[in-house]
Amino acid sequence: MFNDTAASNFYLGATIINEVPSFGLEGTLDDFQLYDRAISLEEVTALFANPGTTLSPGGGDEDRDGDGLTDSEELELGTDPDNSDTDGDGISDGVEVAAGSDPLDPASRFQITRIALSGGVNVELEWTSAEGILYAVEGSATQEADAWQVIDTVPAAGPSTSVSVSVEEAQGAEYFRIRVAD
Repeated sequence: MFNDTAASNFYLGATIINEVPSFGLEGTLDDFQLYDRAISLEEVTALFANPGTTLSPGGGDEDRDGDGLTDSEELELGTDPDNSDTDGDGISDGVEVAAGSDPLDPASRFQITRIALSGGVNVELEWTSAEGILYAVEGSATQEADAWQVIDTVPAAGPSTSVSVSVEEAQGAEYFRIRVAD
């Protein structure tokens, strides 16, 4: 609760020039947020771009929805800091950002788009990708969690990346997956 014991005035939408208030607010105020710290220009811009959102009390370092992005990062991206999957595609915003897909577009997905055996000696893999991201190609003879082995790491080659893995390199792998490399 705000308790003002000093004789001071608080002006909303006003500036003070030579100790004289100049009121610049015209119209109806329908939203008001008070913070216990100065907020950055990026935070102000994000708040205006996403009406109805607020910054967390911890300065935006909190992750209210648990998707791996801080609330400040979510505001900058335009995602909802209270919804771990803003676009409703079943993939969390944090995973989409890490993989290079768009967390605001349900059609933008990180996925294998082609897998084929070539000449009986190579496995051809192709997936959606994003510039600047390094991907790990993994293989396994089973789908057990601890059975996956990194076969290769591949930098993105644009919106789509592919690799050819020799059957010998795959070391008996019958299953393949792509993940963002650590």
